[in-house]
Amino acid sequence: MEFHLVTGSKGGSGKTLLSLMMLIRCLEKQRSEDHTLIIDLNNMNVDFSRLLLKTGNALPHDQCGSGVDIVLGGKCFGFYLVEGLNGKKFIVAQPRNPFETHSYSQFQELILNLVKKANEKNWVKKLFGKHGVDEGKISRVIIDTNYHFATLYPMVDTEITEEFRRTNMKIWFLWVYAQVEALFPALTGVAQTNESSVVLDVSQAVETAFSNPKSPANDTPFRHVISTTAMLPLETDIKMRKNLFESVKNALVKVQKSLQISQEENGKERIANITGVINAIPSFNISFNNWITTLKAQYDLIQNTERGCITIYGNDTHLRFATMIAGSFPNGQRSKNVYPFATYDPVLCSYTDKSNEGFTCAQYLEDLRGRDIYREFITMLDKSGEFL
Repeated sequence: MEFHLVTGSKGGSGKTLLSLMMLIRCLEKQRSEDHTLIIDLNNMNVDFSRLLLKTGNALPHDQCGSGVDIVLGGKCFGFYLVEGLNGKKFIVAQPRNPFETHSYSQFQELILNLVKKANEKNWVKKLFGKHGVDEGKISRVIIDTNYHFATLYPMVDTEITEEFRRTNMKIWFLWVYAQVEALFPALTGVAQTNESSVVLDVSQAVETAFSNPKSPANDTPFRHVISTTAMLPLETDIKMRKNLFESVKNALVKVQKSLQISQEENGKERIANITGVINAIPSFNISFNNWITTLKAQYDLIQNTERGCITIYGNDTHLRFATMIAGSFPNGQRSKNVYPFATYDPVLCSYTDKSNEGFTCAQYLEDLRGRDIYREFITMLDKSGEFL
């Protein structure tokens, strides 16, 4: 069983969109005997399960007709069967109280409770037998959450149980500029903030606990995701965006790869050099600490090399972040566990409204499946060997 935890403490960074794209990929790869489970742990915004359940003709679990909730990690969940792409069904688990929080010990218990139940013979059939499900097991679990991963994992790897270490867990973290900048002090060992030291300590504990002893240098559960919304300027006018990016490109052309935005006929925007990175063969995984160190080097480059160009950014940290990301791929090659997106699709900014427009879940997923951002995603997945 694979677990994919989508995490990040900044709202609007693309967590739910990423979870939906993961769901599409799982359904594409899903065999008849497999099931994909979605768990909504976003205790600030339940858009994910709301969208899927409202548009998907959701069928509740029957637990052998008893109607009893499923208890995971000490909390009650309702399970629902939903129709997705091409008639393939998936399962959604929603907390009865979506606003309850989870400590790291409760999160471990939740995952281990789920593993135990999923290994029970005919457990899925027990849940949805009256809805025609007579076989299969849960093979992939996608967990959408608003939590920072440092909330769900301890600072010391010895607090991660041996049983939990054996789970196949991937942590997909969506980065924004403020989260990156907050970690820089801990790299120098001086003026450390609580945030920076805790996050780096937790990341080290997680990598120690979940790394493969045979190849620890290249094995990490972290997947670093950078959405286009985290890099585009705050100014919403497209022409202004283009001019600002051209200014950045001209100012930094001598010190890093050029950064540019090209406007396509359909209104999408692409960060051109990141598009090349997406299509290139990736290198080995990069550790959490090395990823932050790479970004810090780009930050220092901007600060120290062309100080005159800093006035271009003003207060717009999105532009600064885009420049850092664009320069973080040596020889135009990303690490296998780094996922930078280059497509901006304004339609997806209001994707949750589809639940009020008569869309079915299958229609919505099919629409997203046909968009450039999804094609970018599966290109990177395929080249990194994920979801195979």
